[in-house]
Amino acid sequence: ILEEDANGFTDIYLFDRETGANELVSLSSTGAQGNDDSFFARLTDDGRYVVFTSDASNLVPGDTNGLKDVFVRDRQLGETYRVSVSSSGAEADDEPFTASISNDGRFVTFDNDATNLVAGGTTGFEVYLHDRVTAETTLVSSGLGGQGGDGTSYKTRISGDGKWLTFESRASDLVVGDVNGAMDIFLYDVQSGQTSLVSVNGAGEQGDDGSETPSISDDGRYISYASRADNLVAGVISEGSDQNAFVYDRMTGTVTLASIGPQGQLSDNFLSDIQLSPEGAWVVYNTRSALLSEDINGQTDVFIYGPLFEGLASYAQDFEGLDAAEGTALAADGWKVFTNVFNPDGSYAYGYGVFDAPNGGPGWSAIQVGAGGAYQGDQALSVYSDYGNADHGSGMLIDALVFQEQEIGPADVGETWRMRFDQLQSP
Repeated sequence: ILEEDANGFTDIYLFDRETGANELVSLSSTGAQGNDDSFFARLTDDGRYVVFTSDASNLVPGDTNGLKDVFVRDRQLGETYRVSVSSSGAEADDEPFTASISNDGRFVTFDNDATNLVAGGTTGFEVYLHDRVTAETTLVSSGLGGQGGDGTSYKTRISGDGKWLTFESRASDLVVGDVNGAMDIFLYDVQSGQTSLVSVNGAGEQGDDGSETPSISDDGRYISYASRADNLVAGVISEGSDQNAFVYDRMTGTVTLASIGPQGQLSDNFLSDIQLSPEGAWVVYNTRSALLSEDINGQTDVFIYGPLFEGLASYAQDFEGLDAAEGTALAADGWKVFTNVFNPDGSYAYGYGVFDAPNGGPGWSAIQVGAGGAYQGDQALSVYSDYGNADHGSGMLIDALVFQEQEIGPADVGETWRMRFDQLQSP
């Protein structure tokens, strides 16, 4: 794809839909191309981090195990890190299959057949969580006794917020009452270390057949998966190798059938590559099933189903349409500022505002041109202290909050809100 790609191996590329440019990702921190194949990439929502597996031995120093490993590429810093290692940094003695990364790049979950990633070892494919801040690697698919589960666990995905991860497993000892003898979908709470079974129906009953290929929303509330079970949603029967797509709502315990056409057509074939949108409202998957009347090609097609819940409101803000040279540009767009002042010991002193947010001047806020970098637009919002405050030079800490008001009324009760900002900087 690129002229500099001369290694003759499978590589990881990133395509920028706005610029139309391709970027080679499977590189070392020095910019060297991988000396073997790279696979199975996943991207954080902002595009900064890419996690992938690779057989290459030259992406990081000291890669001598001769095996496929999991790597994280920080596109902003141009650095590559290996994460399929033990807490002491020891190389894995076997290979991974899939990997996933939280949106802040801190947590990476992966599966591996290695025996040396955690104390005490394991004896088969297990799911692990690596914390890139603490360098700690934790066994996720642990049995009730703390050991590795008694069956294969893999195909793991982590929520965007890094608080939840899901995986499929044949183990019967991860939770109490797993008696179906089939593959199930599990949810792991990163903070508490607790594991729960989520391939259940609305009454909490375990699916009566196998479930696989989970995906999870950014907040960990929704988990989608494929299943052959007949008891997850009333009236949905799977025959032979038939699968249906389901979405489990962790908050309400409800299960929604997502592989159904507008005239009630049900899946009569295998499903694969099930993915949830970040907020969990949409499901996309591949299947040969003819879920729409116009689907007459008899081939595997890609379908999208949703929205799965009503009242999805979106609040998004970028700064590309504002005049960066106009001092009232932020105020005219509804931006306000409030300032808190703290004593040198951190205790609260006083606050002042609300004022219209200035664009430039001695304090608070400004639209910066060229500050967005490769991952946002050209213009970004910069938030900083009120340098015009007389207390600024006396050791007081001044914290400015720049915000845009959004009126919410009785009709908005029960809605799910998404908020996205182009970039917030604190220089």
